[in-house]
Amino acid sequence: MMLGVPLYEEAGRAAYMACFHAAQGLIFERDGRVMKTHHGVRSEFHRLTRAEACIDSELRGFLTEAYKFKTTADYDPSGQILSTADDTQVVLRTAPRFVEVIATLLSRPPADQSAGPA
Repeated sequence: MMLGVPLYEEAGRAAYMACFHAAQGLIFERDGRVMKTHHGVRSEFHRLTRAEACIDSELRGFLTEAYKFKTTADYDPSGQILSTADDTQVVLRTAPRFVEVIATLLSRPPADQSAGPA
């Protein structure tokens, strides 16, 4: 519905926040740590999932890419930074897959963290 109005930044922000919270949950379950900052969640998510084969390059960079929707929606009320419907569609397609992969990771033991960076 948000795309029809068009509230692209708000739709993208909502999708990003769902993924941000999913990543926070993974971090808490794996490390027992509560990460609050967006940068901290992204960094720790990368560290924890570097050996996970199910995290492809699109998902690995998703939090960084989708963060622009949050910053635009929160800090650009004048609409100087505009997102397109196509940009938003990519985020809205990727977000459910991101959350689904996190749910899968939470249902099984972590991959070997001793492996080097992917």
